[in-house]
Amino acid sequence: MFLTTEEPRVEFDSMETPRTSAVESVYDPAEDSFLLIDALEIDLDRIRELKPSICLEIGCGSGVVISALAKCVENCTFLATDVNPIAAEAAKFTAQRHLPEQKTCVQTAVADLDSCFLGRLDSKVDLLVCNPPYVPTTETEALPDDATKLAWAGGPQGTDLVKRLLPRASELLSHRGCFYLLLLKENNPSDVCSEARRLGLEGRKVIERRCRNEHLFVYCFSRSDKTVKLA
Repeated sequence: MFLTTEEPRVEFDSMETPRTSAVESVYDPAEDSFLLIDALEIDLDRIRELKPSICLEIGCGSGVVISALAKCVENCTFLATDVNPIAAEAAKFTAQRHLPEQKTCVQTAVADLDSCFLGRLDSKVDLLVCNPPYVPTTETEALPDDATKLAWAGGPQGTDLVKRLLPRASELLSHRGCFYLLLLKENNPSDVCSEARRLGLEGRKVIERRCRNEHLFVYCFSRSDKTVKLA
């Protein structure tokens, strides 16, 4: 199933981009994936101070992001979901190849958002990560008739999944939890932040970058009423 062609490894001061294999019907890591890893690298000290016990990635794709985190954060359970069963298997394969044997493995599941956990993670997720399908598309384009399309077709504003995920994020996050979300300029990040605020989450921009014809952002959301703050 998995080909041997590999993405070049990119080294960071504290995080590295895992090697992945090209897999048909699974979204290949690209500038958006790398930007999300860069954002996590920027906040890595904050994340380590948080001492997360549960990390969940929604829409893990090839597993490059969750594996990069698992390499750098200790004593944490790493979970990842994807609606594409081939992607869930690819993410597991990436983690197994990238992580030393003594590290905690990444557990993957085929599910929409966090549905496979049946609410058992509510108020327990310390680190939530998502690179959603963000490309604005017509209703026809957004139809789930192709597994690969599910990774990028985001609906009229590119925020169909984001709109469903924000309410769940407000339920999933622990009191000190952080939610890292990648957005496109056309997704109107200010509107996303306003909706998150209505749900009790405050957002801050971690990083932004123009990548080819896209202007991408990564925001971090946390509970607006939390009393424990990181320096």
